[in-house]
Amino acid sequence: MLKNKKTMKWLLSLAVTGLLLSSLVLAGCTRTIEVPVPGPAGPAGAAGAAGEAGQAGEAGEAGEAGAAGAAGEAGAPAPAAEPVEVIKWRGQSPSTTGQITWDLWFGALSERITLASGGRLLLTPYPLGALVPDLEAFDSVDKGILDYASDPPSWWMSKFDAAGIFNFTIGGLTPMESFIWFSDRGGVELMREMVADYNISIPPAVLIKTPEIFLWSNRELKSVADLQGLRIRTAGDDGTVFTDLGSATTLLGGAETYEAVGRGVLDAAQLASPAIDIGIGMHEVATYMYSGSARSPAEIEPIIINTDSWQELDSGLQELITAEIMRTSLSFYMAQTRLDVEAVEFFIDYGTVVGPIPDDINQAMVDGGAALYAERSAADAFYKRVIDSKQNFSDLIRLTHPAGL
Repeated sequence: MLKNKKTMKWLLSLAVTGLLLSSLVLAGCTRTIEVPVPGPAGPAGAAGAAGEAGQAGEAGEAGEAGAAGAAGEAGAPAPAAEPVEVIKWRGQSPSTTGQITWDLWFGALSERITLASGGRLLLTPYPLGALVPDLEAFDSVDKGILDYASDPPSWWMSKFDAAGIFNFTIGGLTPMESFIWFSDRGGVELMREMVADYNISIPPAVLIKTPEIFLWSNRELKSVADLQGLRIRTAGDDGTVFTDLGSATTLLGGAETYEAVGRGVLDAAQLASPAIDIGIGMHEVATYMYSGSARSPAEIEPIIINTDSWQELDSGLQELITAEIMRTSLSFYMAQTRLDVEAVEFFIDYGTVVGPIPDDINQAMVDGGAALYAERSAADAFYKRVIDSKQNFSDLIRLTHPAGL
């Protein structure tokens, strides 16, 4: 019995080759087998060519000799690979380092796109204010100062009357419903139409966030009457409703809001969800945290891209970016949901007074939002199209899934 595996393998190969050659001879169809040899013709190549001129069996032996010669004598080096063109982008986040919207969204997304592109596209992300001032990302992307940015549409309200209702609608779609509406039910097409006069492109995928905290406050809120004269930082249509309810509103970035509330320049603020606000440190400067999803049941944040930079990419890289936005958005949403719960536990331990917003304030916000949307829809055809698109989708979802998604 043979114990040498190499010997057994060689004998088996020889037997199979013999059977094959025998069948070819019997069939009268012996043919020359061409074996390509890489590199210029040299001694080894000549040996291979001589082998090709013989019978099938001789061709096999001569071809093996040629291959061995080629292996023994190194031919000309293989031509150098074409250098890969690296496209470099700079982008800015509306968040600072250490916030989950930096660590798990913008920073993570930039890294994932760079890795998935195989180094063809190098994205360098910067935190809030590192390249351009707060609230100026949109204009900076338009002008090409930034190649890309993650930017809340409510920050564009000075340019577009309908910007706030892309970000969220009071008493509107849930986070997952917003994700589907934007990506697959006409939302991105409407947003592209809105920004059509600017040099900005928007992929059909978007960040979704959990419901925001209703309000941080240094005043206790027991009823709608307590909103009178309240100085609030806000961004979105709820700011209009707060104003109608007697509050004084202003728009500031996250870091500026922390300072303004801490110094007593503002009495209250809404920013984002517990998991995001803990990174800003709002629990350090505000006594009360009021929960309630009606004011902002979900928030979307698109990636805006300079159109010249976007068109520089081939379709494969454009599709890759869209896929990574979608993947990173969903992983962020799962992580944020968990971190929201942990943040509220931390606030309670820290000494923050945590509780739901009073019912009459919540209802006043919902009613005020509905009235605002009806009034603006009557005066602005595009605004009405966005509201109707979202409402029609909401109606279909609740007809199919009464509890929503």
